[in-house]
Parts: sequence; structure tokens; C-alpha cells
Amino acid sequence: MSKFLPKAPMNTLCAVHAGAPHEGFPDMHSSSSAFLAGALFLALLGALLGRAPAPATPPASANMSSANTSSAGLLTLRKDVREVAITFIVNDEDGRPVGDLRPDQIGIYADGSPVRSMHAFYREHDLPLNLTVLVDTSDSITPNFLAELKATDQFAARLVRPSIDHVSWAGFAARVETYPANSGPALRPAAFGRNAIGQTALYDAIYAVVNREPTQSPQAALSRKVLILLSDGEDNWSRRSLDDAIQAAQANGFTIYCLTAHDTHSQQKGDAVLHKLAFATGGRAYILSSYDHVDGVLAQIEAELRSQYLLAFAPPSTSCGAHSVQIVSSDHALQTQSRNAYYVDGC
Repeated sequence: MSKFLPKAPMNTLCAVHAGAPHEGFPDMHSSSSAFLAGALFLALLGALLGRAPAPATPPASANMSSANTSSAGLLTLRKDVREVAITFIVNDEDGRPVGDLRPDQIGIYADGSPVRSMHAFYREHDLPLNLTVLVDTSDSITPNFLAELKATDQFAARLVRPSIDHVSWAGFAARVETYPANSGPALRPAAFGRNAIGQTALYDAIYAVVNREPTQSPQAALSRKVLILLSDGEDNWSRRSLDDAIQAAQANGFTIYCLTAHDTHSQQKGDAVLHKLAFATGGRAYILSSYDHVDGVLAQIEAELRSQYLLAFAPPSTSCGAHSVQIVSSDHALQTQSRNAYYVDGC
């Protein structure tokens, strides 16, 4: 019985032992064992029946206490939701950016399957821009490249909004050389030193730049990250591979725009590299016949960046590694432009 019933209150047991025998019951001492056993049973039964039943559903305050008091040994529930943010651009049939897109005009496919819900949808003016300009300063670049640097500097000055956006410059040959963020007139792209050496570590430079810790506020997680790469696409010195550079850019949410100029009658070895970098990250590669066309190309990039969108969704698969992603429009006359993969980490 004691295995299933709670112990009786101590004061009940004391009353049984301390009570004096009453007159009229001269045989109580002779049957004290039976009386004691019966009294104990009645006391235990009364204690059990008098206990109030536990409520079927704990009150809300009790639930909150249980969830927040893990130090007391209670169960703590945590919800770990991974979210993927994708920056994209939509162009009409004439190649012009569309700036008035609605969320219901967009579909998301992850690993070939439709994503049922979208957590967030932002237009360009809602989000800060994190712009990085990466400049190839090796001797494989012709002296006319300085005109492209100057045009890119003017492009950044037009595009970046003070106190909202963020721009940084980096140069590379055999190694990466970074410059202060939001640099003023004292540091213009034309000030990049020319490196008359034969080593060019393009892949290492991209990998290092996109993996840098952001210097912005915590809102940087929702910023649009863009890398403008001024390079011929050649690499002969990197420890990292082209795939390493692409995966790092995709994992950190960077869109890469590539610019170079050479005789377009012959394809250069680095052209394929620039196209692959741009396609995988949702950007564009521009192979120009002359640096005289740089201003027009940068104006096109500027128009696209002013018409960017960012959406966020929970990945249907939480397995670590690379997953394919495609952003499509319900209007078949519109073409979307975005990176083709996302990464799940922290598993």
C-alpha cells in the first residue's frame, strides 16, 4: 500500500500515538495493534482522497517558467530556424529592370521542389547596399585599365547613399590589399599601385573578400552584397580553386559583376572564368571591346542595383551543404536573374 499512497501528515500519526484511553473501552490496550493499523489506514485514505487533482492544462505563466528556467532542471525547448536570403533582379522582354514587382509574381524552387511560403520580400530602397570593388593590379592588366578604375569610382560615388550604404575597395596581385571603408577623395581607385610581377591570385582574393567580417551594424544581415570585379579573369597563383571562390560568394550572399576589355575577335582564357563567376552568383560578365564603353556598362549595373529585390525563405531541406535554388516569375515575359545555389551550415 505504501508503494502507491503518499505518506500521511506527521501530525495525524502523532495524534494516534498520544491519545489517552477512554473509559468504557477497557480492552483497547489488548487490541492496540488492530486499532493502530485501522487508524493508520483511515488516515492514509483520507489524505489521498483529500488531495486536489492536478489541473489538466498548466497555466500560461507555468509554461513560460518551464521554458525559461533550464537551470532548475526543467525541459527547455528551442526552435532553430535556418533562413535563406536571395537577392535577385527581374528584367522585362527588352532587358530593362522591373521595379514594381509583387511577391505573388515570384516562385521559389529549392532542389527542384517549390517552396510553399516566403518569409520576407524587400525592394531595393528598403535595404542597404554593401558594395565591394575588387581590382586586379597585376601586370596582366593594360595601362588603359586606369580609365576603368576612375569610371568605377564615379559609379560608386553616385550609387552609395551616405550613412546607409557601405563601399570598400581592395586590390590584388599575388595577395589582397584592402583599403578603408567608405574612403573619400584621399583614396581613389587610380591610387592602386601597379604590381609588375607575374603572380595573380584571383580566386584567393575573391575568397578572402567575401569572407571578411562585415564592418556594418547588425542590420548587415539584410543588406544587398555586391562585388564589382575589375579583372581579366586570369589566375596563376591561388591556393583556392574557382569553385572555392564561387561557393564562398554564394554562401555569403554576394552577387558578382565582372568587367574587362580586350579585342573581342578572340576569346581570352579568363573570359570563361568571369562568365562562370557572374552566372553562379546572379550577376553579369561584361567583355568589352574598349574601355571607352565602361561608363555605359556601369550605368546598366547601376540601374539593376536600383531595382534589386531580396526574399527570404526557410529551406525545405536542413541537410548541410549546397542546394540548388531558382527564382522564377509567373509572367513568362519577365526574366529573373539570381544565384543558383544556397548553403546550409551549422549542422
